[in-house]
Amino acid sequence: MDWSKAKTILIVAFLITNILLGVVLFLSGRQVETATKEGFIEDVTKLLNNKNILIDTEISREIPSLNTLIVEYEILDLYEINKNYFNGEGKIESTDQGSKGIIYNNEYVLIENRKKLTYENNNEEEKYTNLNEEQAKTIALEFLQDKNYDTSDMLLYYAKEQDNSYRLEFSKIYNSRYVERANTIVEVDKRGVKKLERIWLRL
Repeated sequence: MDWSKAKTILIVAFLITNILLGVVLFLSGRQVETATKEGFIEDVTKLLNNKNILIDTEISREIPSLNTLIVEYEILDLYEINKNYFNGEGKIESTDQGSKGIIYNNEYVLIENRKKLTYENNNEEEKYTNLNEEQAKTIALEFLQDKNYDTSDMLLYYAKEQDNSYRLEFSKIYNSRYVERANTIVEVDKRGVKKLERIWLRL
């Protein structure tokens, strides 16, 4: 048996098989977007109308695309946080591995893994009466700006009132779209900002 001829035949056969498999995978991998296909929206609208569900809004016929982003977590500097929150007068302490704390009077900042920040205000003095959601949002944004945070890239997406306290959740936005895994949660009551949790992304 001529082994060199047999090897050549096998190599050619494998090449042809690979090309055929590649073509099949390419064709099966092509996705057809049905959500904006002609007639699909009308069919769905009719189906919903038959179930007594009315749609009273304009339905987009374009699929928004978001280019790939290179992101990284905002890295927190302990001394800069101390300066921004307490004019550098807070007492720095180490807690668990990877965590640092800053204490100043009745306020406390915890930094975990240099990425997540938690601020707590234990002062009892009440500064605001008849607090409403809009006022709570203003207080939260002013607090963030006072601590040297850029608020131009954040948008309020959730607000809840409970026991005269507001929980406000802000998300990072990019080109008017929400970016997941980046949020700032602020709790506001009659004392002002009583708690802040923040983990943020840089684009």
